[in-house]
Amino acid sequence: MRKFFFLFLLLIGVGVCVSAAPKKVPAKKPLPVWKPSPVLVKQLAETSELPFGTIRLPRGYELFDFPVPYHLPVSTTLSWAKKSSNGELGHLLLITQIPLEETGWHKLSLEESLRGYMEGFKNGFENTQRTPATQGLINGKRALRTDWNGTHRKSGLRLQGSIYIMKDATDSYLIQTMHKNNNLSEQRLATSAALTFKIQSQN
Repeated sequence: MRKFFFLFLLLIGVGVCVSAAPKKVPAKKPLPVWKPSPVLVKQLAETSELPFGTIRLPRGYELFDFPVPYHLPVSTTLSWAKKSSNGELGHLLLITQIPLEETGWHKLSLEESLRGYMEGFKNGFENTQRTPATQGLINGKRALRTDWNGTHRKSGLRLQGSIYIMKDATDSYLIQTMHKNNNLSEQRLATSAALTFKIQSQN
């Protein structure tokens, strides 16, 4: 009887030890590093200096005044365009700098900022669709990406492209590509250009 009693106590002790053992927290997976294609980067122009950073644009892209889909009064947007062979607007790349404090975006996570921007985006586009956001690193900065398509209200153009969002201590940065047609090579080239963007604080 005594033997069974000691065995019972031993089992209880083992149970306590097991339950008290700390649970292992699964390690966070490192974010994928988004880099421009080594092949396509050769088709990009030399580094352009911007008021808030640097970028390598696709050759043939020129500064262009394009009505921004969703413009915050205190934000700064630079846009470049490449015309199609028939002279029509074919491809666009835009970068917007948004001050965090002045817009209240300092209270928002990167995910909330993207959702808020996409809601405002609908003011400039209709019949919009977009993919769930994915995350990665652009030149060491965490960024989100979503792909989209929609009809630009002002011009009537049916466009598609990608939006990246990242931030530093003072500003958010939106990098947008827009394409009139489903030219995959041009889309990949614009994506490679977007992935060369460096915030000024990183340079």
